[in-house]
Amino acid sequence: MTPGRRFDTGRRTTRYRHGVVKAPISVTALRAAIAEELRIQRRPVTVRVIDRADLRDGRLELRVEPEYAQRTGDVPHRIDETLEGAGIREATEERWRGQIEAVEPIHRSLVVTLTGESRPVPGDRALISLFDYLRSLEAWAGSIDELPPMFVQLARRMTPGGATVALDPPEGLRAAQRRAVELAGRPVLLVWGPPGTGKTYTLASIVERHVAAGRRVLVVSTTNVAVDLLVLAIDDAFRRAGSPLEPGVLVRPGMPVNARLKNDPDRRHLLRWTEALDDLAARERMLEDRKRLLEAELARAQRNASRRGDLLSELASVRTALRELTQTRNEILKRLTRDAQIVVTTCALYVSNELVHKKEYEVTIVDEASMVPAAVTARLLADARMAFVFGGDFMQLPPVSRASSRNACATTWFAQSIFEIAGATETPERRRLLARRTMVMLDEQSRMCEPIARVVSKTFYDGNLRTVGRPAVGVSGPGWPEDPVVIVDPLAYELPPGTPPVSSRPVKAEPSGQTWDRSAHVARDLVERALAALDERTSFIVTAPYRQQAELLRKLVSPLDDGERLAAGTIHQMQGSEADVVIFDPVAPLGWFLARSSSAARLINVALSRARSQLIVLARAHELAGNPWLVEITRVAVRWPDVAPP
Repeated sequence: MTPGRRFDTGRRTTRYRHGVVKAPISVTALRAAIAEELRIQRRPVTVRVIDRADLRDGRLELRVEPEYAQRTGDVPHRIDETLEGAGIREATEERWRGQIEAVEPIHRSLVVTLTGESRPVPGDRALISLFDYLRSLEAWAGSIDELPPMFVQLARRMTPGGATVALDPPEGLRAAQRRAVELAGRPVLLVWGPPGTGKTYTLASIVERHVAAGRRVLVVSTTNVAVDLLVLAIDDAFRRAGSPLEPGVLVRPGMPVNARLKNDPDRRHLLRWTEALDDLAARERMLEDRKRLLEAELARAQRNASRRGDLLSELASVRTALRELTQTRNEILKRLTRDAQIVVTTCALYVSNELVHKKEYEVTIVDEASMVPAAVTARLLADARMAFVFGGDFMQLPPVSRASSRNACATTWFAQSIFEIAGATETPERRRLLARRTMVMLDEQSRMCEPIARVVSKTFYDGNLRTVGRPAVGVSGPGWPEDPVVIVDPLAYELPPGTPPVSSRPVKAEPSGQTWDRSAHVARDLVERALAALDERTSFIVTAPYRQQAELLRKLVSPLDDGERLAAGTIHQMQGSEADVVIFDPVAPLGWFLARSSSAARLINVALSRARSQLIVLARAHELAGNPWLVEITRVAVRWPDVAPP
């Protein structure tokens, strides 16, 4: 976007640093934002099928590669959680079509349910048609004359009014977690959960306390993967409280993808919705197959009046059975939703599924709220509740928006979360939110070893993130550094014989970003050394901020591991993951994107905080010292080695 450009939204706009322009909080701006997102999302995403695996439940796992459009003005789409719920079909002949149930961004895999008998094969090109939930959001925005009052109050930096109920925290919580539970009966509570602080654990305890008091609770998150983790955490919270969930108390609309949830016999009570749908889907497939056969026979029996009569009669019966099956499905799901005390699902399904969002709840809890667009948050706040709890970390990645780079309204409504709307990203307002007890910070972490946590805390959390409990310990192995934070200079590192010629500095990548083959080959050699030197249970993440560099890293390091110890990809793909050892390749630490852009701090925070035991940064020390978000690394790291040992 051109710095200083203003967008005509019919109202005054506000200019922010780095040329970002935001629109006002108004119904008009909300409608304009949804329209712009819809306009861009109408363009299908094109992918190529690389591999296919048949899953036990009749679904398929497709590993895909995106085919990035090169036309001027087209916005590339990542393989990320925003594809969940989208339709997918074969691009040329439409031999197969279906729906994406879940996305695993690190390995670029899609879990899909297909209709019909044809199946994808490697090499197929597919089109992904996006975002049915946006149409539901558009319909809601078109039906309102004013924004939800609670949303407006937060946007105006006011403390939302309303009745407050007291919650008694369960045993075993840390001090800040206890405060969060105690305050979770307020009209609105923001739970700020930095990495490793037990945010999901805390939210699950809040659910248990509200349900124990007899309240109906809606719990939503951004993806099916995140929803599954919430379901498991809630189940564990009830077990800790000595009151295990009975079948039907919790329902999980949508498609579970977590193996622990789907395959553990002790978790069957959590799958009432899924089992009902699977049984109905099996019957529906049989009827659809019979319907296709009858239609094909009918086409061939053009001149046989008697045969056509029999076929038409049977076809009518099959169509009637399908309609009755649809009615049965709706009745079963309506009963399951009505009887449940806890409904856990994705934000997109809540927005688009009338059966789910029309149920009466007393409490709404939103996990990963820092990745939920303000437009969706407004929709959630439009439904009357006694209490809303939003858990997330605004110092990690924001919501995903394809239109925000060029549209002021989309920036406000789809590139911001409730935390930005309420002012939590601004230091003075953040202090007021904490003082008013509208927000609580979980300030004790036990994921990262202390030196890594110290870097993350001082750089991104004002030094307020403390290490407690039993955090990770360092790694050790022959010829491998034991230090928790390590700087490796790609120019000083001696690459092994046989390495192809590499460049001495990063180069610009097309259409944007930077790439550096030398640092990628250094990462490859480090991974190979680590796999040989460290315990076989050690896990690794290799990540970079630029898509082109991440693809090069994946190409070089993925063949080294035939198991599930190693993940390589962009920082966006790694959010929500963690590993014993993280190798971070910033490529160009002093470039605008990592040193001065509005997203730099969040990207670097995610990259560093994925590491449990060891963080290795591929860069020259003076470049790290010149980056405001990486300088702290130079104060705690060792340089290993200027020249690699034999």
